[in-house]
Amino acid sequence: MAKRNLQEWSAVAEILSSIAVLATLVFFVVEIQQTNDAVRANTYQGMAAMTVDFNAQFFENPEVAAFIAKTASEDYELSVDEAIRLRAMISASYRMMNNIWFQYEVGTITEAQMESLLYPSVLNFKRRGRMRLEWQEGDDKLLLDPNLVEYLDEKIYE
Repeated sequence: MAKRNLQEWSAVAEILSSIAVLATLVFFVVEIQQTNDAVRANTYQGMAAMTVDFNAQFFENPEVAAFIAKTASEDYELSVDEAIRLRAMISASYRMMNNIWFQYEVGTITEAQMESLLYPSVLNFKRRGRMRLEWQEGDDKLLLDPNLVEYLDEKIYE
């Protein structure tokens, strides 16, 4: 009889042990999900701040704002200095867009977040004369992820 009692207690202990392991696994899954959500939120917030900072540099300086206005026309002939500035601005835009796309591809931001972060750049290439011309003729977009180029082509020309 004592042997049977010991076997029953052993079975109960095994069941309780299994439940404890399962509860621990559930706890870890929840913790990992919360950590991933926090990383995603921080990544999106950081990228949104980067976009705001990037755009702010163009609008806080009247000279830069005047230069940007000149780039709205395809016909305006840029000086050598202005052409260099435009290339630098486009290169910075490409780096920023590539970073956003990378974060989307690895899953740290959602598709909706990626689209909202890329939207201002897409509008610049879609609407601004010289920037659109540079997109059409520029070979430096080869530096971008090919999937990003495909996405941007679709958005710019829709």
